[in-house]
Amino acid sequence: MQISKELFDTFVITFRDYVQQFGLHDWRVEIIQTPVTETPVEYCMDIRRRYCLLKVATELDYDVTAEDMKRLAFHEICELLVADLEMLVNYE
Repeated sequence: MQISKELFDTFVITFRDYVQQFGLHDWRVEIIQTPVTETPVEYCMDIRRRYCLLKVATELDYDVTAEDMKRLAFHEICELLVADLEMLVNYE
């Protein structure tokens, strides 16, 4: 299924709302729509620079709804919320 502009916009708006709610203003986040394999959203993160690139799939093998996109946005914001903790745990 093709992820429409409306569904992509739902993801972006929901994600940005969570950034505001959780006060993650120190992160610079770019969200793009691109062909992604095996997952609806991929991310590349540089914790020290507080940068995150979210790549939202243009197409999936299954149907998604606006609610699915909102859940995906919540999942990705959780990745940012635990990023510092993850870095501390993995620090050697």
